[in-house]
Amino acid sequence: MKRKLLIISVALLLICALLASCSGDKEIEKLSLTGGMSYKCTQNQTPDFSKVTATATYNDGSTKDLTAADLTFSTIDTTTVGKKQLTITYEGFSITVEIEVEAATIKPSDIDEIGHKIRGTELPDWILDSRAQAKLDKFKIHDAAYKVGDANPFQLRLDLIILDQNMEMVSFASKYTSLSTVHLINGTTETLVGAEYVTVDEANNTFDFTAEAIGKTFRISTRPYYGVADEDVAAFTQSIVVEVVSGYNVTDAKELNLLTNYADTFLGHTTNQVEMVRTFINNQYGANYYETYGGHYLKGLVLHRNLTPTVADIPADFCYTYPTNHPQAGSKAFHNGNFNVYYHQMTSTSPNFTLHGNYFQINCRQMPDACDATVAEYGEDVSNDKLFAFVVDHEVFNTEQEFATYDHSQYTALIENVSFFGNDASTNDAGQNRDHMLALAALNTQYNTATIKNTAIEAFNNSVIVQDDNQTVNLDKVFFNNAWQGHIYVWVNNDIQEDLPGDHGNIAPLPGHQTIKINVTDSILTKCGGPVFMSQIETSNGLIEEYNKNGRVDIVVDANTEMWAYSNGTEAWFQAFNMTGPASSLMALNAPIAGYGQALSKPSYFTTTQTPEGTLDQAKANLLFLSMSPKDTFTIDGQCVYNASATAVQQHFTAGFGQYGAPLLESSAGGYATYIEGTALNGTAFAQPPVDITATGENCNKFFSGDYLTIHVAVPDPTSGHTMQTGVLTEYFH
Repeated sequence: MKRKLLIISVALLLICALLASCSGDKEIEKLSLTGGMSYKCTQNQTPDFSKVTATATYNDGSTKDLTAADLTFSTIDTTTVGKKQLTITYEGFSITVEIEVEAATIKPSDIDEIGHKIRGTELPDWILDSRAQAKLDKFKIHDAAYKVGDANPFQLRLDLIILDQNMEMVSFASKYTSLSTVHLINGTTETLVGAEYVTVDEANNTFDFTAEAIGKTFRISTRPYYGVADEDVAAFTQSIVVEVVSGYNVTDAKELNLLTNYADTFLGHTTNQVEMVRTFINNQYGANYYETYGGHYLKGLVLHRNLTPTVADIPADFCYTYPTNHPQAGSKAFHNGNFNVYYHQMTSTSPNFTLHGNYFQINCRQMPDACDATVAEYGEDVSNDKLFAFVVDHEVFNTEQEFATYDHSQYTALIENVSFFGNDASTNDAGQNRDHMLALAALNTQYNTATIKNTAIEAFNNSVIVQDDNQTVNLDKVFFNNAWQGHIYVWVNNDIQEDLPGDHGNIAPLPGHQTIKINVTDSILTKCGGPVFMSQIETSNGLIEEYNKNGRVDIVVDANTEMWAYSNGTEAWFQAFNMTGPASSLMALNAPIAGYGQALSKPSYFTTTQTPEGTLDQAKANLLFLSMSPKDTFTIDGQCVYNASATAVQQHFTAGFGQYGAPLLESSAGGYATYIEGTALNGTAFAQPPVDITATGENCNKFFSGDYLTIHVAVPDPTSGHTMQTGVLTEYFH
């Protein structure tokens, strides 16, 4: 399969000229700890706050997720036991929490040999973190069952509080011998099970479920074997209900590499990505570990911790080190060439994959950017690198017959109940544009049916890249926020046919070609630097080739979904591509529209000064969709509000008007309008003649009664001279 770079063209950015996130003067009004905080530490030891995460809430309602690297922690005295005050500060705003310094822990063997008395037991902090995270507003479903995988043992070691020989309290959370039972839950009945479903290792506190347990629900009950008085057995037994799924239980960021099975040889390397991962995993966990747990047959990953992957958690070959003569000397960067950090391929024998998040977070704040354009062979101006990629093996459709019968619904990726935090965020600081343009995208899907459910994605360059035709993406109850570019970027391309053996690039789409479909239900997609959705069709010298001419994306959004991305075109994202001028020209269209509204004594604008965040400093537009594919559609609450192949739109471009930069305005109420120096374009060329938007009357009134406004314009390709049909869908405020 030949490689392609997903480069967001200047033509795309030229028209995007309507939207980005806004930021005015704002102050922190709340700082909340969200995970990784231990409120206990041992005497004479330095407490570890490296895994602490927090959220800053501002007075305009916006939020920002933080890692320990963002926070400042005061020093506490651990030379004496007792409760101490810890101050945590971010940007001058501080909160104080109480930390208990406890006496030094005893050895694990002391419980068995001396029989110290157990004062109490608790579920481990990571289980409590999961339950606390589930209650946060960013997750619409708060009560999903806790998942446990069958591929490797699941560890459940309680946090213990014990009394030493002097009857003083000592915290203890190390290895100990347990007494555990596992019951199968069937309705209201619970039945004790044995090795047919699970093997319990009480010395190591692990539960190894079998394949027969998949799809069933169990109650695990466990307590320490030694040190518990008979009368305390019931009180000190802790239970957790779990649902067993097919997958590997992840407790360390390095284990995410087990997902990678695509033998991709990327820029500058002769060793492929699978070989790099195999060597890395086996060096970390022992010989043949990757062969035992990773590879094509791996059905999923199940998270059991908040993870913060760094360059130490991935093969060293994934990154380039800047040389001494470079401004970034010594720092690491991903090889920018459509690189995927965790790259999973679905096959005919293993067609499905699931990432079960259990409400934990994968925080990529410490992950590097891609190489910049100053690096020979590796650098680009814009990053095409993704954190996770889920693709289908090309061997599934390697002939015309296989392509004709291919059904992408049989190959599925499911990402559920997980939070992703990226190495980027929306900002108006144009001085940081280089870093933003080279940051990671969160997810990439190709040739399959991908469902992203009850998932939060924040602070990436793009949230999801939908790459190539023959796929469906379902977003259900997701929370996407604060992307520097946009949330959904769609690369429209009949890639499978293009890569079939023989020359298939000069013929019409073959049977089996399926367009891209994106379905969004009950979700929140907010605050991004460019449009919420963006599509671009692959062209050659500015023209769409024969095999690609049926390509499009059909987007369907339900009434319960919230979408917004406000800007006036002067923000940092537009500055990065020198597009503030064209953006200002498009924003100028608001003047005649506003004038029309005043003439009718009815306020009519496609810009607004009011957003969910509060009052804007100046009027801005809400850019929902930027389309550079001439057959795209966009449906909201059952109404098609954007149809690039509508007769009037096609006539606008074939008649030549679009080629001269004259915009065609389309209202979701069904009307069309044009405006060139106060005069409508020649209406005789249209089946439904457009009206002059400066006019008044019934036709204009109907036009401005819609909820959405599309600006259709052709953007010239500077290299070929051809024009690209482009549409910008905005929310219409009236």
